[in-house]
Amino acid sequence: MLDGSVSDSGQEGCFEPLSSGAFYTSKCEMSQAWKNLERQTAKALKGKRILRLTAPGPSYISASDVELHALPWLKIDAKYRTRWAHHRFLEAIRAKYCRGRKDEPVLVTKQHRQRGACVTIRLEFFGRLCGLLKTNR
Repeated sequence: MLDGSVSDSGQEGCFEPLSSGAFYTSKCEMSQAWKNLERQTAKALKGKRILRLTAPGPSYISASDVELHALPWLKIDAKYRTRWAHHRFLEAIRAKYCRGRKDEPVLVTKQHRQRGACVTIRLEFFGRLCGLLKTNR
């Protein structure tokens, strides 16, 4: 599956080595897919992936998945699922309203009785926004 994620070998997608030294793609296991998403997120945002070397317990320190040195107040957590319902809405916005290459779909959602609303945008677009924030500090 070539999804733009990066494996430990530095290759995109989930790859298995062949005896010839080449790679072939295989279905990502859930345990590898979320790690790939964290790596992809850190790369896109020019941040650092936070590795947890201990299992949850008394010595476990909770931290977000990605840290941005220049924007430490952003707490970035990557969540991988086979399908997210709101991604269909984001794709529908893109198909219906985005005409040019620079157009970006933005989805604003709010649950009943929720305080405030949430915004969903593409990771690459968020990376560009973070870059602007870093340069304008």
